[in-house]
Amino acid sequence: MEANGPERLQLPNESFTTQKSKRVQLMSVTNQALLHTAVVYIRGSNGELQKCRAVLDSCAMSTFMTTACARRLRLKTFSSNVSVIGFGGTGKKILEATVAQVKSKSSYCSSFAEFLVTPNITSKLPLQMFDIANCNIPEWIDSADPQFNQPAKIDILFGILEWDKMVLSKTYKVGDGLPTLRQTVFGWVAGGQVSQRGSYPVLQALPVTNEQLDEQLSKFWHLENYSSEQVWSSEELAAEDHFVSTHRRDNHGRYIVSLPFRNPDVELGDSSHIAHRRFLRLEARLVKDQQLYNDYKEFMQEYINMGHMKRVGTYNPADPVPEACNFMPHHAAVRPESSATKVRIVFDASAKTSNGQSLNGQLMVGPTLQPR
Repeated sequence: MEANGPERLQLPNESFTTQKSKRVQLMSVTNQALLHTAVVYIRGSNGELQKCRAVLDSCAMSTFMTTACARRLRLKTFSSNVSVIGFGGTGKKILEATVAQVKSKSSYCSSFAEFLVTPNITSKLPLQMFDIANCNIPEWIDSADPQFNQPAKIDILFGILEWDKMVLSKTYKVGDGLPTLRQTVFGWVAGGQVSQRGSYPVLQALPVTNEQLDEQLSKFWHLENYSSEQVWSSEELAAEDHFVSTHRRDNHGRYIVSLPFRNPDVELGDSSHIAHRRFLRLEARLVKDQQLYNDYKEFMQEYINMGHMKRVGTYNPADPVPEACNFMPHHAAVRPESSATKVRIVFDASAKTSNGQSLNGQLMVGPTLQPR
């Protein structure tokens, strides 16, 4: 399709709606339109953050990730059966979905998102490279995608639910016939008109029914997608029953479950002394390495900001050990070759207490869910 100017395209309503399900549409791209792109960080299965390129689309009701991106992050996926309708009613099935943590590059902003996994989201964006020398972008603008004018592959599409969380109120107009900058949690994104024109292909629409997605996510967390022919031990059954009866979801969408102890009377010895000794060794290491100290402090602060831990008070090793209390040692795992997360904090729940028992040793082991 070619566009001969900024004329409004009239699209048939039936291309995007049905009587039985909700549909989502992406913006069509004419020769002068620029979509908002941002560089984001996604936490992989190994705990490391990896750089991904995303497009923010307020007209999409769901969020998508490419299959290649999910495989690169080694994310755990679960079965899905979601109907996707493209421009003009072209249909497609999406058979996988996943959940991952999203983090910005310049702040502590972090959240979890649910992704539909598809082989391809769109072609490279923008459709053609354009010159930004005349944009006169102020130096104080922290661009979410420093190379927004250069075509590159898209790993992720954030829909309207994530848009509302990520896009802030401030905008900055560069000039007539030039993109408008909009502030987001990732930095400033550019979108709108660009000065160069040409004939480009039109992006396909990617609708999805949210009811089907919710149903599939429910099956994922309740383990209903796995074969009933698998034989579980009594402990595995007890661990699964414990999860079903105790798990809940908080206001931020995170799942919470209590620890599955084998016995109600936890048999843990004193863990404070070994945790204190290991902390002193860690402290000596951090004193000698300022960069490691800064990275360690940033990681711990992020855990506090995300609500993963909180201060419970001051404890003196000479004081009696509180009942039902476990002190968990932690240390830094350093990977200098990593491009995103060079330092990862490891919490050692397998550390032995004074009676030879560990926290992990007191917990039930659930069934193996991955296909053998």
